[in-house]
Amino acid sequence: MRRTYGAVLVAATVTLAGWAGVATAAPTSPAASPTPTPTVACPPVLPVVANVSGSTATSLSIGYSVMLGPPCGYELPITVSLYASAQDAAQWQNPVAQAVSGPDRFGTVTVEGLTPDTAYWFRVQDADGHRDPYLVGGPGRTTP
Repeated sequence: MRRTYGAVLVAATVTLAGWAGVATAAPTSPAASPTPTPTVACPPVLPVVANVSGSTATSLSIGYSVMLGPPCGYELPITVSLYASAQDAAQWQNPVAQAVSGPDRFGTVTVEGLTPDTAYWFRVQDADGHRDPYLVGGPGRTTP
């Protein structure tokens, strides 16, 4: 029996020495590298929807919905610009009138001071000057 206890004692000593060696060994780790900043993946949706929702002889009302805020969408308020032709609207040149929305993501902008019985096209841009590249609305016509 003494042999058994001796063998167990030797085995336990060797095991403890092994654990102690593992416990005191300094862990090695790869050199720390900077964590990359994640890139925002914006969904493939149109962030602004707008259409002519009303008219008078001297005004057009444009109903709008701003679907997304920054970084994928637009900063409120938005500016609605009216143009006398589809070509001017497509090129963002020669706006004839503008109006600015309120702070709401959904609402109506009324552009006043227009000519009766005239067709207008519109474009939108946000408070930071970012232009919506897709939306060319119209024509909306003032009443006679």
